[in-house]
This record gives sequence, structure tokens and C-alpha cells, in this order.
Amino acid sequence: MKERLNLCAIFFLISKYRIIISQNCFAPSINMQNCGPSWEFPTDRSIAEKSRFRASVSLQCRGTKNVTYHWTGRAESAIERRSWGYKTRPKLNRNTFRFPNDKYMMCLNVTFVLHPELTSEACGYYNYIIPDPVCEIGGEVTESHDVTEMLVLDASASYDPMDSSRTPSSMVPDPLTYEWFCSADIERPSVSGFK
Repeated sequence: MKERLNLCAIFFLISKYRIIISQNCFAPSINMQNCGPSWEFPTDRSIAEKSRFRASVSLQCRGTKNVTYHWTGRAESAIERRSWGYKTRPKLNRNTFRFPNDKYMMCLNVTFVLHPELTSEACGYYNYIIPDPVCEIGGEVTESHDVTEMLVLDASASYDPMDSSRTPSSMVPDPLTYEWFCSADIERPSVSGFK
């Protein structure tokens, strides 16, 4: 009786294998885009940016193209993965969620609905960092002024990417402090900093 059950199991596996081969189905091929290959070599991203993750997926199955996309993520400092459920395409936009300063692993799992044994997963690695203030100085890159002419330096367009309440045209007080530096020709001594 035990030998008969083993033969039935073998026949079932062979039949299952033949069905897959006859439909020319293979596990999906996933290529994560704009990401690092490991925890040690992540791609830097600003925590002020919108969080968008993308992957290119190649499906090779003559019988069906019906698949599920399942995104998960985990911070380096966390133990559990966070799941974002099933999606209909290999893109995930987390515009309403700001990633704290940490390293993250984002993974995409792609599975054929009719062949759940044909599944693949790929992961990308990101390092979310606090961005530096953006310095914007008005005027041309190179300007000539007479020694008697007043030189006006304007950096009012500078901003902190983390401060969404302030724009150059807003009335919110500027929280930035400014310190200017300049240097003369190489033959002349440099001018000290001033505020």
C-alpha cells in the first residue's frame, strides 16, 4: 500500500511538471530599479523625497500573464517586514509615508495566479538620509562690478527641503542662517568670512 502511494505521488509530480512544460511557463524575472544591491551598498535617497519604488518584470508563460505583485519592506533597525499588500503593477508609490532616517530593504514578490509554485522575489536597498539645506544664489554665474558699485548678494531662494511650510514667496520667517565667503584672485589674499 505504501509503495502504491509513493507511485501515485511520483505520477502526480510528473504530471504537474508536464503541464508546466507544455505551457512553457517559467518563474518571473524581476529587476529592481534605481536601488542598491545590498545593505552595505544602498542607494542614497533624501527623506524629503516622495517614496517611489519600481521594478521591471519579465513574464514567460504561454498560458497566462495573470500574476500578483506583493511589496514588502523592512528597515535595517527593525526585525519584522512591513507589507503593503497586493498591487496590479510593479510600481509602489508611498507619497503619504515619509521614511525615517534609516536603511531600508524593499522587496517585490511576483507569483503566477494559476501556478503559485512559479514565484520570484527581488530586493533593493535604500539609505534614507536627512538632506542638507539647498543654497540658491540669485544672479548670473559670473558678473563684473566696478569697485565703486554696490554688490548685492541674494540667497533668499535658499530653503530647507524638510520644511514644507516655507517657500520663497511665503511670509513664514526664514529659519536659516547665512554666512558668506569669498576669495580674490590667486595672487591676492582671501577675504575672511562675513555674515
